[in-house]
Amino acid sequence: MKNIVLSIVCLLSPLLAAAQFSGNGEGTKDDPYEITNAVELYQVRSNLTAAYKLMNDIDLTEWLEENSPNSGWTPFGAFNGTFDGDGHTVKYYVNTPKSEQVGLFSYTSGAVIKNLNVVGEISCKSGGGIIGRAYSSTITNCTFRGTVNASSTVGGIAGFAGAGHITDCIVSGKISGGGALSKVGVGGIVGNVNDTYTYIENCSFMGEVLGGGATGGIVGYTEKSLYVNDCYFNGKINTDYEYGYVGGIIGNCYNGGDVRRCIVISPSIKGKRYVAGISFRSADIYSCIAVVDTLQYDDTMADGGGPYRISRTEKLSLREGTSDESLALSTMIIISENKTKPDKMEEGGYNGVGLGRAMLKMGTTYTAHNFDMSKVWTIEEGNGYPYLRNAADFISSHPETPDGGNHSSYIISTDVSSLSDAIYAEATTALKGSEGMLTICLKNSQATNAYSFDLILPEGVTLGTDESGEYQYSLSERHNGHSASVNYNNETGVYSFAVLSLQSKEVKGSEGAIWTLKLNVADDVSSGEYVLKVQNAKYSLTSGAAKVSMANTTTKLTIEDYKKGDVNGDGDIDIADAVCIVNRVVGKETPAFVDAAADVNGDGEADIADAVRIVNLVVGKIVALSRQQVLDMREPQ
Repeated sequence: MKNIVLSIVCLLSPLLAAAQFSGNGEGTKDDPYEITNAVELYQVRSNLTAAYKLMNDIDLTEWLEENSPNSGWTPFGAFNGTFDGDGHTVKYYVNTPKSEQVGLFSYTSGAVIKNLNVVGEISCKSGGGIIGRAYSSTITNCTFRGTVNASSTVGGIAGFAGAGHITDCIVSGKISGGGALSKVGVGGIVGNVNDTYTYIENCSFMGEVLGGGATGGIVGYTEKSLYVNDCYFNGKINTDYEYGYVGGIIGNCYNGGDVRRCIVISPSIKGKRYVAGISFRSADIYSCIAVVDTLQYDDTMADGGGPYRISRTEKLSLREGTSDESLALSTMIIISENKTKPDKMEEGGYNGVGLGRAMLKMGTTYTAHNFDMSKVWTIEEGNGYPYLRNAADFISSHPETPDGGNHSSYIISTDVSSLSDAIYAEATTALKGSEGMLTICLKNSQATNAYSFDLILPEGVTLGTDESGEYQYSLSERHNGHSASVNYNNETGVYSFAVLSLQSKEVKGSEGAIWTLKLNVADDVSSGEYVLKVQNAKYSLTSGAAKVSMANTTTKLTIEDYKKGDVNGDGDIDIADAVCIVNRVVGKETPAFVDAAADVNGDGEADIADAVRIVNLVVGKIVALSRQQVLDMREPQ
């Protein structure tokens, strides 16, 4: 009886709303209805063919707690109008575990949804972060942050989609679904593509996808004509279903998938039987990149010959040696339930062409494989992997996901001034073949007694060490009895820093320098501007065990050419430079010393002969100056 009453309420809910939209506008394309509050947003259901425009952010939480505290939002029905979010955000929740096609919109047909940001917590049987089922609709420039937890098909933007376009959309958070059937899709963007000619382009997912029978970073399942172009996945994928298909872009491409210029970055893609870096089977794949640390599976169950770094499709080998070939991290390993297989996977074919991290962090690698690095993709050369340009502002604005996760592994430049919490390096300059100083700063909006971060330096630039090999650094006065550590990972090239206090003493202040580091710049590093990156930054709250995760930050390192003879790097060649060499020869401390600049005579050593050369050069300059002064004095006035 209770279920019947609830069903009647749901059927009558549109009738309970105002007979017509109560806000401004005429509902036309040129004069759309203007939505300014929760009531007006609810009234969209009174005219599902009209045009609407969101005029400001709307947090539905309080309104829902007053009007529908248990089940939350009731989705719009068959919407085929236009909804322009105008860059604003709607926050909502749904708690209907047995309902299907759940979302802000339940079903769209021929609709246009654009420029809309959504934050949500959704529990349902099937659905999506924004739309439950989208048919022949255009969804563009939309974002979803939050969690969608379903017992069946689910997607970050739409649960089901077909015969439409989803472009320039971004999802961050946790998408989880279920169902042991191989056609039950769980995807970062779309769960199931169930009609022909569906296009998903320039979309990003960042977070976790936990799935069922077909689990993919972008799409869970498709058996129709699906085109996935220029999409990006960064996170983890996992399914425990025995017959589950798992892929970094598409979980189970039963038929008709075309995937081009997509990138997967993941520490782990895990399944039971059918596991691949891009798509396990059938997809037609061009120029895709899988930067995955581990593929995990159960070797007692797997019967498909995998896992594969790219996909189980014969066409991969036909494209090797061309710009359409697919690439994979050469150090990718397979982990099974019983053992770890050799690090080196078989090259070519289903596994694509293996490259090391250094090559995969170079823009030329991607331009050679048809990626548009000037308009669509961007890269912090030498420091990270490409990401979509349209996701840059989103990531820097939302470093932490609503479900408690964070974007610590995502490659993004950050404007520190806009952040309340950040660890960042100050811009600095150093000379080739010399030493430089680097200052690390912390902005903390809450009291902290411990923090950690990783530092990535350009190739050829390292942290300075003393004679015993210990890193040279100093902690600022913001610390008081804190312990510090620095570790270097030879494989990843990352320096990891940590500071803690056994007495729970707070780091003083809320902003300022925390570390001063010495940099060594190799002589063969080209002059120019480079990027320093701080990532995986977090601090612990003094008030408890909680941690604050922060966005990645980047800053500029300018490396300048040295001048032969300018031993102390002050820009001038004078007697002070000769004194530096003499001090080095006799064993005295020389705080600033450019080794390459000190070898004036080019014999491979910095010694007294070089000091004499500098003195002669300086004396020659003085003599020349004196003669010029005499000539100037003789000129008629």
